[in-house]
Amino acid sequence: MLELLWVADRVEATSEQTRPTRLWERCSNLGSANSPFGVVFRSDGGDSPPPFRTWAYFPDYLPAGVAIEVAEGTTLQEPELFYMPFLHARKSTTEPTKHRLPFGRVQSIAVGVRSLAELSEAALSIQGLGQLCYFASDRPLLELHFEGAKKAHVDLRPALPLVMRV
Repeated sequence: MLELLWVADRVEATSEQTRPTRLWERCSNLGSANSPFGVVFRSDGGDSPPPFRTWAYFPDYLPAGVAIEVAEGTTLQEPELFYMPFLHARKSTTEPTKHRLPFGRVQSIAVGVRSLAELSEAALSIQGLGQLCYFASDRPLLELHFEGAKKAHVDLRPALPLVMRV
């Protein structure tokens, strides 16, 4: 699933509770080397631990005691990595799945970062598991590769640093 977020309340985004997520730094410095992306990983259905070291973020919008696990040690040049053990794959969805563009399920995700040499331990861990690929890029870029019967290519730059391909 692709979800676009934006900051509607600067005070909330810079509050003591939210500040460690670096949401404000990612959203307020668009066009810089800061990555505006976050990638969420979910449980495989069991009690599997996060694929990287994390710290617990307890936002007010989740039930008491439920946390979003945030990767430790990521840099601002790479996407923020999240693990949500309470999310599980749905067998069916109410989301629209038939689109004019021939995009099916996400096959792979590639992220452009300024320096591959500066990737965090969490980024290297998730790349080693084959769940995310990083490549050198002078600007942050997210490439989503989808399954599909027909070839398609949508490049949303410069409005969004996002490329989608089948």
